[in-house]
Amino acid sequence: MPISACRQSPGSFDRTVFVVAAGNGVADTGTDGLDLTSELRQLRAAFPAVFPSGQGPHMIVVGGTQQGSTGVDTGFNYSTDGMDIVYAPGRSVQVSASGCNADGTSFAAPAVSNLIARVLAANPNATVAHVTRAFMNAYMVKGYKLPTVSDVTAQLAGNCSYSISPASGSFGATGGSDGVTVTTSAGCSWTAVSNASWIAISHGSSGSGNGTLGYWVDANTGPQRSGTITIAGLTFTVTQAGVIGVTGTWNGTLSMPGANFSGCNAQTISFYLDLTEGSNSNVAGSTSNGRTITSGSRSGDSITVTLSTMFGARGPYVWSWDGANTITGSMPYFCYDLGTGALQAESTETFTVVR
Repeated sequence: MPISACRQSPGSFDRTVFVVAAGNGVADTGTDGLDLTSELRQLRAAFPAVFPSGQGPHMIVVGGTQQGSTGVDTGFNYSTDGMDIVYAPGRSVQVSASGCNADGTSFAAPAVSNLIARVLAANPNATVAHVTRAFMNAYMVKGYKLPTVSDVTAQLAGNCSYSISPASGSFGATGGSDGVTVTTSAGCSWTAVSNASWIAISHGSSGSGNGTLGYWVDANTGPQRSGTITIAGLTFTVTQAGVIGVTGTWNGTLSMPGANFSGCNAQTISFYLDLTEGSNSNVAGSTSNGRTITSGSRSGDSITVTLSTMFGARGPYVWSWDGANTITGSMPYFCYDLGTGALQAESTETFTVVR
């Protein structure tokens, strides 16, 4: 967009959608030797935000992505704070018939300009505001990818409204799978994108018209959590219960003190606990070195256990939990004759485990 256009009155642009490149990132002192002054940095941050929006002309700001990606290219995209922005490929864009390629948001913006021009040509009676909003809606519904002329025209005609059922899902700590039904008119396209690493779309990540998608929720080893899936621009919320207290498998190390007998050496070995906590805070479980909890309970961050061992009951022992994913504690250490099984020495061994 030429800067001189700003001198015109807003009424001159009733049929104009302004498509503005977001600007490219430049370090304060880059490889090209540029040293941006504070004034230049302020100017860089001001444009294109100073252009009029919603008063006759309407503006779409275009940032750049890598080819074949919806991720923002970190080398681009200044001047976007607090603004609606769409993204188009801005790397290795072919700009001549001879095959010359160029980088920058200046080469991402024409893809949007071309699309908007074709939408305006196909819909001569549409207002600028309606075209711009229809484009933004179609962009969002497509999963933040550039829509087609048909996508925008369908939004413009008001033919594309969407609903999902159910609107949310709830899972236990073990996770699981379920589905969502998308309802819309024939020819209205949509996409679905998970916004949480522990929620995966198993099938139906895009469609046209009515459709369904399936999703999977991973097991949760921590506290209750929630995440979302964006489906046709709508938010589907997944809530998952956390594990109860110290329930889970805890892996770590066990430090054995050794004793002054053959084969009873001081050493640190791999170790784990399998624990289950009930709703009454009682704790049951076992250890990888053959101890079984015969009675256990948790009060706050303290776990009190009595252990069954090959030499009878031992305890109580008090283990410490950090309230999240670490337990430290101790238990009986036995040095015994492998031939006769006779107990030769007994002391205490310590452990640290994480869930």
